[in-house]
Amino acid sequence: MKKNLILFCVSLTFTLLLVEIVLRIFSPQISSHDAMFMQDNSLGWKFVPNKTGTIIYPGLDNQTIRTNSIGYRDGEIETNNQSKKIMVLGDSFVTNVSVDDHEVFTEVMEASLDDTAVLNFGVNGYGTIQEFMVLKEWVPKVNPDVIVFMIYLRNDFTDNVKRGEWLYPRPTVSLSEDETELIMNPMEALSQSKPKTAWKFWRKLHLFHFVQTRVNAMSSSQPKDIEHQFTKYTPPELYLCKKSLSEETKLMYTTLQKLLIEISNYTAHKNISIVYALAPSILQVDDTLWSTTISKYSGNPNLYDPALPNNTLMNFAKDNDLMMIDLLPILQEGTREGKVFYNKHEHHWTPDGNAQVSEIILSYLESKSLVK
Repeated sequence: MKKNLILFCVSLTFTLLLVEIVLRIFSPQISSHDAMFMQDNSLGWKFVPNKTGTIIYPGLDNQTIRTNSIGYRDGEIETNNQSKKIMVLGDSFVTNVSVDDHEVFTEVMEASLDDTAVLNFGVNGYGTIQEFMVLKEWVPKVNPDVIVFMIYLRNDFTDNVKRGEWLYPRPTVSLSEDETELIMNPMEALSQSKPKTAWKFWRKLHLFHFVQTRVNAMSSSQPKDIEHQFTKYTPPELYLCKKSLSEETKLMYTTLQKLLIEISNYTAHKNISIVYALAPSILQVDDTLWSTTISKYSGNPNLYDPALPNNTLMNFAKDNDLMMIDLLPILQEGTREGKVFYNKHEHHWTPDGNAQVSEIILSYLESKSLVK
């Protein structure tokens, strides 16, 4: 009996080990996402240079992403290259880690242009202030002809003013008491620490995640076509798109607007054209998802306007002679026609979404004679 029990335990251990090895090689279950980033004492975090990682999306194709020697998702940047350069800054809507390298809209743009390099300086999780810091660091080194500055309307408002962490703490900005000046709030002195996702040893097993994913799928009653992960907090759209803004939200708008002016003043001093692009959230674009969310959290759709942040910033840009593109109308129209521009599992642009965004941006740049 004892011998049989030992034999069973050995066989079970061997089988589980074999399954673990097979999963690691042929169907990895653990994302390398967090390991792609490192702490930075000024920016909060940045991509690890020359790093390759696999991003796992349960039930979907996994993506392998690579960073270059300076820590961005792009090929090597030739600073001495005499070709025209378009520098693109933003957060995960610029890195677009859910699609292949050649499908990211910056690569699609570059493939459509002659003798023009489109440089991707996006970093997941960044807010406007972090992107401005990247801009100031790299503009003197890259000498771009044009800058495209992506603003993700869902979280850039809050990322600029709230201390909340992503993988690591972030710098923020605030307004002076009379709301006339921006005040930079650098991070407190931090010891080099690991990301907040510290796991127990069993959570490092691909078999554990394989089983967990399938158990969750069987126990979940949520329809898969409306997965939007808004069960534990209030969607930002409910305060950013509310027709009657709270004082706190008004402050977020004012802070972002003053940041845009400061960024534009900097680029004007450098004699570089800058174009802001407004990236809407999937809620703003998808009418069904918008209605479902409003019904779930408020019940009164008349209190909200999904285009409010876009219209507010576009009017601000017009009043201050800023070049700005609103991606919402075309993405919303295409979605209504049945096109799939957003990944409903993780909310970033699909290959078709990236292609559409590339087309919109290039059309605008051509209309302003910034590209040929």
